[in-house]
Amino acid sequence: MSFDSAFETFGIPGLVIFGLGAVAYKLHQKYSFSIASLDMLNKYDPQKTLKDIWENGEQPTAHGHNWCRYFYGKMVDLNGKPVWEINLSAVENGSIYIYTSFDQLPPGLDDGKYFFMIKFKNLKPHTKVYFQKKCWCGTRSEYIPAKYKRDTKEEIIGDGVHYYEPKTCIGDEDGDGDEKQTVTKEQIGIYIKPGDDQSISDLIIEEAYIGRKYWKIKPMPYIFDNWYLLVEPRKTEAA
Repeated sequence: MSFDSAFETFGIPGLVIFGLGAVAYKLHQKYSFSIASLDMLNKYDPQKTLKDIWENGEQPTAHGHNWCRYFYGKMVDLNGKPVWEINLSAVENGSIYIYTSFDQLPPGLDDGKYFFMIKFKNLKPHTKVYFQKKCWCGTRSEYIPAKYKRDTKEEIIGDGVHYYEPKTCIGDEDGDGDEKQTVTKEQIGIYIKPGDDQSISDLIIEEAYIGRKYWKIKPMPYIFDNWYLLVEPRKTEAA
């Protein structure tokens, strides 16, 4: 039925129904929709998604340890949910990298890009926060910095949900001739540092997810608090 015939037959109500139907059809063509399972929601646990922390500053230097000592960033429970909590005084002259590592492409990475979602609370304008991806060469136990595959980063500003989709370099060659190596590992995470000589207080990472490309939507937040809709872009068939 055409736009004109819908209007002639049903008037304004028909026009509204016709328009809504057209929009729904277009959405169905581009996206698939599903209800988020409990297992899927558990993948947004920031403590499981971002497992490691590397800290620089006065305390790590004094103790001689930087990895997973939780001087400034801690895994805590907030209102019954696991979160990362960051408190970093400006006088510490420190920074934090909260991340996870990959030595093979994660599932669902069909287009060669990661899909990284994170949700912040209490992110102040003076706090410097970036998505960051690092490339490494060497065996499983070796971490040799890639010389030519530079670290990539993207600034995050403000509370709420943010997305990052960097290209993976695992398996790519780095360098030429005798210096040629293969990128065998990547770290992807969040770099955090005080700015303007102001301390970081009670910065919260509420959610973090790395995996297949979904958008998680709460369609009725005041009715069903734990009910989410997952929206996934449909893959376009090659011509």
